[in-house]
Parts: sequence; structure tokens; C-alpha cells
Amino acid sequence: MDVKEFEEDEEFYEIIKHLLMAIQVGVHVLNELMIVISEQHVERPLTRRQITTKGLNYMHNVLNQDPEHFRQRYRMYLDVFRKLCSILEKRHFYKIQDSFV
Repeated sequence: MDVKEFEEDEEFYEIIKHLLMAIQVGVHVLNELMIVISEQHVERPLTRRQITTKGLNYMHNVLNQDPEHFRQRYRMYLDVFRKLCSILEKRHFYKIQDSFV
């Protein structure tokens, strides 16, 4: 191996070393970006809509209508829906107000 080949090999390895360092920097930046993105929360506007009873009234009407209509519209039997609500409440997944009484 002569001096010229040795210098070319050394230069080649030096280029590979710099490319690996650049790749490591890129991976580090992407990792930090993913951390920042995953910890961000959704900003809510300062102005919020007023709370209304439209949804509650709608559910009262739907739950008090014909059970067959409920089944066709929501693809679930009314008694199954009520049972699902009670299971979710018992397991504390979601606090459902007594809207279908």
C-alpha cells in the first residue's frame, strides 16, 4: 500500500466519520422534536362557547322515543345502550349524568 492509497483511505474514513456525526445530529434533532410534539397540549381559545342544554334535550328526546327508531338510527338496542352506560359508570371510565331517567 503506497502513501497515496493510504491518504485516500484515510480521507474516505474521515468523510464517513463526518457523515455519521451528521446523521447522529439529525437523529437527535428529530428525537427532540418528537418529545416536544408529544408533550404539547391543544391550546384552547380564550373565548368559549356558552354551555347549553341542547345536547341534553336531544338525548332526552331520543331516549324517550320509539326504541325501534333508536335501534335503526344508532344501530344499538336502547336497553343495550343503557347497560353500556351503566358499565362505563361502574368502571369510572366516564361519568354519565342521569339524562335518560
